[in-house]
Amino acid sequence: MSLSGKSQLSFTRVLPVYFANIVLLVLSMRAVSFVAVDNVHVIFFLAPLFYWTIHKPAVMPLWFIFLSGLVIDFAVDSMLGLHAFGFIVFYMILFRIRRIILSQPMFYHVMIYAFTVFVFEALRWLIVGLLGLQILPVYPSLLSFVINIIAFIPILFILKSLHRLMSGYR
Repeated sequence: MSLSGKSQLSFTRVLPVYFANIVLLVLSMRAVSFVAVDNVHVIFFLAPLFYWTIHKPAVMPLWFIFLSGLVIDFAVDSMLGLHAFGFIVFYMILFRIRRIILSQPMFYHVMIYAFTVFVFEALRWLIVGLLGLQILPVYPSLLSFVINIIAFIPILFILKSLHRLMSGYR
């Protein structure tokens, strides 16, 4: 324990967690195209952001979250600061209600994640549409939402395993 009362994280134990976060960040920079829908931009980085904010906020400091959002903005030629601001707001809201979420079963976690991803995608669609003065198609955002929810379960399994590894549990 440090003097501030917060436990310090060992870099060697947290290294796999940072690697997984960066892999999901890189996956979030890619747009996926399907036969009927082009340019689906799935933000896989919301899963580790959600998990670590709820279970161990010290793993993802605010500066890393903000820079991750800026990196995604640069990579997808999005409005600069859109994802960075969205991630910070996402983090702040989840951090405030994390104790309530922690006291609930895992199904509740998945439902909260689905709701927060829906709000994130809806606001992103609305802001980009309003700033571009156009009505954007809903299908890419809807497909991004569905893919994010489906991908959350395997990502959650990986993050839980990394959390056990980081904590020293077998």
